[in-house]
Amino acid sequence: MKRDLSAIDRDIGQDWSRIIQEAFEHGIDCDIIQGGLLPGKPVQGLYEVSDVQNYVIGSRRITPDGRVFRYAKSGGICYTGQGSAIYPEIAFFSDCKGALKATDTQITFAEKAYAKDALKGGYITIYGNPGDAPDNADCPHRLIVGNNLCETADLILDLDGPVGRIVDDEQGCEVYHNPYSDLRLGTRTTESFAGLAAAYVSAKDKYFWVQTWGPVWVALQAGSTSNGQYRDVYFRYDGTIQVFGSTDDYDKYKQRAGFILPPGLAALVMLQISP
Repeated sequence: MKRDLSAIDRDIGQDWSRIIQEAFEHGIDCDIIQGGLLPGKPVQGLYEVSDVQNYVIGSRRITPDGRVFRYAKSGGICYTGQGSAIYPEIAFFSDCKGALKATDTQITFAEKAYAKDALKGGYITIYGNPGDAPDNADCPHRLIVGNNLCETADLILDLDGPVGRIVDDEQGCEVYHNPYSDLRLGTRTTESFAGLAAAYVSAKDKYFWVQTWGPVWVALQAGSTSNGQYRDVYFRYDGTIQVFGSTDDYDKYKQRAGFILPPGLAALVMLQISP
């Protein structure tokens, strides 16, 4: 039977697209990965940790039971039962070099040193020109899909779409790293968490899958008891999980991790960070 290939092309990038639904309907039970295996690299298992990068950082993996994982790089140790904290800081804030047309999909910065595609999967916000909407409410915000090798030449970022408006020369821009490019155990008083590592990560500069959605075992904070009447769970600063209760200091557990699955208190939760 002939298929409309243009329809397949339109569907392939959509979450839980028609293609994925049809695959499950016809008994295809393999994992589905959106992002990409790097050329010449081997397939990396869900519970494997690698010394070399095999996928695009941030690649999204869906298992047949609906769990979701992202491909990540470690900046330190990551445990399977504790949250992996997001450590990448803002890459830089700088004026762009040269004015931009609304149709431009590249932006240039002077005197920046980065390896090729080091900023791939990150984001850029281009702040407004004087007289634009109050508080820069209409700033273009784009995904970075690649960058050139830059040692002492200009840095050029490739964006996932046109900037959409004229941007003056030397316009201020904020560039962010890929959020999955540096995950590690939390050590600061305030943390944001990407998920839980699928396998124990022993050191920095390792490549692994981090779970962001679906059933998962977690390390509950000692003394976190609620006899089952409270369902929501939250990340503490160190990545352990705290069950919300009426007597808890809620201000310390602001990032919600998900909810407890069994009727009573147990360490199996429905993780709800990024579907």
